Amino acid sequence: MSAGEFDLRVVVDPDETISERDEGNNEVFLLIGAADPEVVGSVSGFAPDLVLLLLAGLFAGRVVNRRQSAS
Repeated sequence: MSAGEFDLRVVVDPDETISERDEGNNEVFLLIGAADPEVVGSVSGFAPDLVLLLLAGLFAGRVVNRRQSAS
């Protein structure tokens, strides 16, 4: 894979064989930017941010559960 922008498309029911109320929502696309594989190793990741987010979510869930148990 080379660096650049890529268009990722997902199409569901392209022949419209499934009857739906809204046939206009069967396709979605996303523009993805890809880095040069040689440079990726030197870029710091965002894994520590994900770990902090996970810990914050666990803490918030515990607080909510305690409040619901207390009432």
